[in-house]
Amino acid sequence: FPARGFFLWVAGGGGVGVLSSRFPPRFPHGSPYASISLTAGATALLAGLPVAPDALPWQAFADAPAWLREHALFEVARAHHGPQWCDWPPPLRDRDGDALAALAAAHGPALDACVARQSLFFARLARLRREANARDILLFGDVALYPALDSVDVWSHRALFELDARGRPRRVAGVPPDYFSATGQYWGNPVYDWPAHVREGFAWWRARITHQLQALDVLRIDHFRGLQAAWCIPAVSDDARDGLWCEVPGAAMLGSLPPAVRAALVAEDLGVITRAVDALRTDFDLPGMRVLQFAFSGDADNPHLPGRIDRRQIVYTGTHDNDTSLGWLRGLYAATRAQGGQALRTVAPMLDAADDAACVRA
Repeated sequence: FPARGFFLWVAGGGGVGVLSSRFPPRFPHGSPYASISLTAGATALLAGLPVAPDALPWQAFADAPAWLREHALFEVARAHHGPQWCDWPPPLRDRDGDALAALAAAHGPALDACVARQSLFFARLARLRREANARDILLFGDVALYPALDSVDVWSHRALFELDARGRPRRVAGVPPDYFSATGQYWGNPVYDWPAHVREGFAWWRARITHQLQALDVLRIDHFRGLQAAWCIPAVSDDARDGLWCEVPGAAMLGSLPPAVRAALVAEDLGVITRAVDALRTDFDLPGMRVLQFAFSGDADNPHLPGRIDRRQIVYTGTHDNDTSLGWLRGLYAATRAQGGQALRTVAPMLDAADDAACVRA
């Protein structure tokens, strides 16, 4: 079992280990934040693994849960009609009942194969979780705030997004101009039609988060500040400068989740966070994030300093935007290195002596 050695290494450090994990099927560019599905698994991760006699929860399309039937239909339609469901024949684009029935009738074996791959993936993930939990390691997942436009999530729930009659976005998500980019970030994900979510009692949100927690132990909500206010950009704009802040009913959404579900959530609250965003997090007692590689800037008020981290924070050595811990420590200026070594006591020397292969990104 390929992960067993890694789990043993993490457990050998003592205490509870947390393994970051996000498993959606990805587009060719590989970003885990652009996927054809928020709920399906990346079955490409199974390549090269032996096919063990796992107990598969679903064997065929007809036996699969609703979310998986939708995913299988989307995957097969996309294989035959190309990416961007907005450009599919209108009956299929608009999910006409007869068109969906014809698709299912014409591609039964392909639908069954898709279900079988997903079934094997989730059986393997359940096994992975058992291996981790047996060593006090939690599988720590991630909730992308927005799905991609070219996804089963948007295709099958068009009424929950700001789309026109052809399924194209009216407004898209991003972030405003800042120190790092004079034009901001134009992500291109369709923004939510929040009044529609309110009308359905946030059932879509509860379903997606509950589904992920059936396979994982903890979930981080990425871009948490977008649950207080979102930067909404006209889709016709060339960049993010034409956007504006739109209030979001994040408190109502979080309040709709069962307490046991909220207890498993962490807020990604990095970057410029307003008092309103911080109040949303603390009102629901959600842990935030701190990053050790951000701590040693020389500012005594730096919230990432070990002495300023409270018990309701999840501490990362770094993020996907940072170097490995070993590379970071080797690259520090002498004064900053000494400060970090003193603040971290024995942790920094341990990392400094660690083998390159044993240092992983958070």
